[in-house]
Formats: sequence, C-alpha cells, structure tokens
Amino acid sequence: MTFQQIHHQSDRKIDSEIVEYIQKEKVAWIARESGGDILVNCWFKETPTGTPVIHSVSSPTFDDPGRRASSYENNEKELANMKKMMGES
Repeated sequence: MTFQQIHHQSDRKIDSEIVEYIQKEKVAWIARESGGDILVNCWFKETPTGTPVIHSVSSPTFDDPGRRASSYENNEKELANMKKMMGES
C-alpha cells in the first residue's frame, strides 16, 4: 500500500509505502525522501497490561547528529499521537 505522509513542520508531502504488515504485531514502511529512503518499523503486541510499542527508524540523515536529535524528538511526538489515537479507537 502506498500513502503520503504530511511532514508536521513544513506540510511537505512524503511518498511512502508499507513494505510489511503483520496484523496486531508489526507495520513497516519506507518514506521516500530527497536525502534517501527512511525505513520505519513499529512492533506492538497487546498484553494484559497494555500494548508496548517498539519503534525503529533507519535513515541516511542520521549521519548528521543535529538531524538525528531532531528526528528523535519528532518521533517521540509521533508515538504520543499514535498512543492517543489507539486509545480512542
């Protein structure tokens, strides 16, 4: 499946493609950026005490420490938003 992400700071559209999906366990996608493809993995599995999420990102931009730090901060916000949405469903 392909989709477009909207970059929250610039409203820039990012073409993306889900490359792996395991219902109730994992979703992985590639975001096609001008600086190189970004691979994103999210693993999650419901337990009696909640649903832990493991989030992994691989990007050529991480070679730059400033961009890496900014990406981690943005990912924290994205995960908080995902948690909120999952609680609302």
